[in-house]
Amino acid sequence: MLGFLGLPRVAALALAILLIEQTHLSLEDLAHRTGYARSCLSSHLKSLAARGLVEITREGRRVLYRARAESITKLLVEHLASLRALLITASQSLERSDISWLLKGLSNDLSRIIGKFRSRGGVHD
Repeated sequence: MLGFLGLPRVAALALAILLIEQTHLSLEDLAHRTGYARSCLSSHLKSLAARGLVEITREGRRVLYRARAESITKLLVEHLASLRALLITASQSLERSDISWLLKGLSNDLSRIIGKFRSRGGVHD
């Protein structure tokens, strides 16, 4: 699902692990869990932190990473809302087509999903 957000596979996997674990993990922990080299993970984690999706803290000499769930939820809601807008446009363009009803249904489903994310995660427009 995180790949859907346009994240590279390495970044999406590291972020998914951080979300599942819900704790701070070191680069070594993430390398062990993902199978990727620390150097590869490090650059992706810095990129995730720059986007506000990962929090970086220091514990002595160790650098620790933790997912910022609220930021990830907000990004996911933004992407789902963009997808919904595309579905609405497509359904309007194909109004006389048999597929229009399917696109409208998908748009309504996305509206419900977005509403659930917003109510649970405190995400607002």
